[in-house]
Amino acid sequence: MFASSNSAPTCPTVFSKFQFYLLQFLPEDIFVAKPLSLILLSLHLGALALFALKWIKACKKETGKIIFLGNKLSPIYVVQTLFISNFIGVVFARTLHYQFYSWYFHALPVLLWLTRLPIAMKVVLIFMVEYGFNVFPATPFSSAVLQIAHVSSIIAIWRTDVPAVIQTPCLKQL
Repeated sequence: MFASSNSAPTCPTVFSKFQFYLLQFLPEDIFVAKPLSLILLSLHLGALALFALKWIKACKKETGKIIFLGNKLSPIYVVQTLFISNFIGVVFARTLHYQFYSWYFHALPVLLWLTRLPIAMKVVLIFMVEYGFNVFPATPFSSAVLQIAHVSSIIAIWRTDVPAVIQTPCLKQL
């Protein structure tokens, strides 16, 4: 790990799949192969681009402009954009340690609540994610359950309308 006493610690760029929760159902030679990392990176960037185009299109439809400088963005727009961007990174990660669940466990119910899924399905997806992270060590089955929940959630989120871009003043009731 240390090359000499004067250098910083180094970290391997390819991890053993048995240290993480995702993709346990893949053989290790595929898990550590460079093509898998390139595919996941491409899917990650592609999903970010698709969501960005959807958001830009919604902004243009609402404001007539692609860029919304000078306007106050609605809080739900900001939160949903940040949560979705973070979740896309989780969905297309090759390695996901339990501690990373803390990055998005609070966001997942919010994101799922904004979808058109029936409440029962939203609860099932949350329980699937919980199950995937609470099996230790991760198994191919628990990993598959986790991936199915992630992919199902991102598809449901994609089908959700973009929230109002511009913050509108609330009307005071008399």
